[in-house]
Amino acid sequence: MKLGAYQFSVTKNIKYNFETVKKAIIKASHKGVRLLVFPECALTGYPPRDIKNSSVINFQELNSVYEQLQSLADKNAIHIIIGTIIQEE
Repeated sequence: MKLGAYQFSVTKNIKYNFETVKKAIIKASHKGVRLLVFPECALTGYPPRDIKNSSVINFQELNSVYEQLQSLADKNAIHIIIGTIIQEE
């Protein structure tokens, strides 16, 4: 199994981070990678550097991104590990 790690400059912009992750997944898949690992807080940015704290995160938007990531992973036959912040209910 071919493994990969993708490090990038994370921002507080979930959409921007997702687009970066999306491109990395597609590129890695085309190179035969079957497990791609991303850094912690890859989708949300790091508190307190990028965001004040987790209360500023749009969890509805983030949940939509999770669904898109799952679909993208399925479509490209790749597994991903991505660090993120979740909201517990």
